[in-house]
Amino acid sequence: MRLNGTSCPFSEKEYRLLELLIRKERRFVSRDEIIRCVWPERADEGLAAPVGPEEINSLLYRIRKKTNYRMAIEDVRGKGYILQNLTFK
Repeated sequence: MRLNGTSCPFSEKEYRLLELLIRKERRFVSRDEIIRCVWPERADEGLAAPVGPEEINSLLYRIRKKTNYRMAIEDVRGKGYILQNLTFK
């Protein structure tokens, strides 16, 4: 992915989350929706180890860092996230 003319290498999971947030910009995205999109192999309870909040937070941290914190991603405590705006200028 290219941001402001600079190449930003994202892992598959980072890209999936970023794509979901951009597609739903300014709308609430639940933790469950993130898990189904980013970790489909672990979305069904009982089939694999559940995805914890620290995994989602880690993924968001890496995305923010790679984009130089140009994304305003609001945390709706314990429920999900909202991408408020993109500032790739």
